[in-house]
Amino acid sequence: MLQKRMRGILARKHVERLREEEMEFLGMMRKKKTPEEEVNDPIKKMEQIRKERKNIQEGNWKNYQHAKALVKEEIDENEGTDIVEKMLKDRRDWITEKRVVTNNAIPDWDKKPGFYERNNTETPLSPEEEAAAKDDEDAKGGKKKKEKKKDGKKKKGKKGGGDDDGAKAPTVKFGPTEFVRFFDEEYDHFNEDWAHRDETDNYKQEHDVDMAKHEIMPVLEEEYKAQVDDMIKMELENMKLLSGAKGKKKKGKKKKKGKKKKKKKGLKLPGYKMIKDM
Repeated sequence: MLQKRMRGILARKHVERLREEEMEFLGMMRKKKTPEEEVNDPIKKMEQIRKERKNIQEGNWKNYQHAKALVKEEIDENEGTDIVEKMLKDRRDWITEKRVVTNNAIPDWDKKPGFYERNNTETPLSPEEEAAAKDDEDAKGGKKKKEKKKDGKKKKGKKGGGDDDGAKAPTVKFGPTEFVRFFDEEYDHFNEDWAHRDETDNYKQEHDVDMAKHEIMPVLEEEYKAQVDDMIKMELENMKLLSGAKGKKKKGKKKKKGKKKKKKKGLKLPGYKMIKDM
């Protein structure tokens, strides 16, 4: 019994080996790799190289974040006071301009339009542009009147009922999709930042200090804006308190009216009353 079983197992293995050889010969199955080929497998090498590159990328990213923190501290120490002073000057100039316009009234910082909306003024149109705009409005008004007349005539003609077979379908305007706009933005970003960048000295492909500074400046400016706005609010409150104290002093206590001076009476001689009555 044992011999029969062993012969059957060996026969089945032999048939499987013959089948595999036939499939390999026909190109329907890959040849088994030798131990040397398994050691030098390109797919395994590719995965190993990918892991090494990912480790390098993570290290460079950590270095970049550390460099951004250092750049932020450096800018804060060297340029922070100048930036804050410039922001304070701009806001104080705006306050003086507002006080001139509003008859020396102290402006409210949170009231809109405020400091940040000062440049949102529309540029006045030239006479030629105004004339062109009026012509366009007149033309649009004439078209609307004509359309209303046509609609009225159609309604009169359709008293008996019926569908509009000749009605025009609404026109649909096609434009670039969000996917296309995203690619356009990325393409512009690549052309601005990377296309003409000279990286001959950046052999290790590490971070660029200028790019780190460019990225960290908006964050610092927002922090400085918050600080400066708080300082300006305090200054405005102090100005309001001082102006209120001065107003009270001006009202003050009314001066008492001086008593009327009595006229000095002349010397009364004996017999003065009798002479006065005569």
